[in-house]
Amino acid sequence: MYINNIYLVMPGLCLHGVVMLAVLNDIYIKNQ
Repeated sequence: MYINNIYLVMPGLCLHGVVMLAVLNDIYIKNQ
C-alpha cells in the first residue's frame, strides 16, 4: 500500500513543481 501511494504521489509532486517554476518564472519576467 505505502509503496503504491509513493508512485501515485510522485508524478503529482513533479507536476506541482513544474507549475510552481512556471509561476515564479512569470513573476520574475514581470519584475524585469
